[in-house]
Amino acid sequence: MRRPVRFLPLATALALLTIGGASAGTLFSKTYEYKAATTLEIGADIEPGIRLDTVRFLIPAGEGGKISRAGDSATAEVAISNTGTESRKMGVALALFDEGGRLLGVASGGDKMMALKPGRQATYILTFAMVNVETPSATRFQVSVETKP
Repeated sequence: MRRPVRFLPLATALALLTIGGASAGTLFSKTYEYKAATTLEIGADIEPGIRLDTVRFLIPAGEGGKISRAGDSATAEVAISNTGTESRKMGVALALFDEGGRLLGVASGGDKMMALKPGRQATYILTFAMVNVETPSATRFQVSVETKP
């Protein structure tokens, strides 16, 4: 009687390598100085062929340095370019911090259906929902971009 069990570890290892390669992505995360209503030129390579171009915050200046009116929303525009040869999906997250290191707001978004095609740039519009009243007092932000095949 043959015992195929001794080939199981090799087959399992090959299957895991194949799965790991198919789902590989890259996480880029970095902190920058915050500037309101200014297009911040970042120009950071996330991975070969994917570049974080700019970040722009559109945060209303409320009374006393806080967003106060219902309906006011803080947003950010994040531009990413695909200079590579393959389409890639992106996930983008931003976090705002004040001088004391308090987290003032977070926003995230990304590609839901269509990947960013080679030679194209996409602008992701992210909304700081629910926790955003003190976002105008931000002094720095952290941006994270995760690529997906």
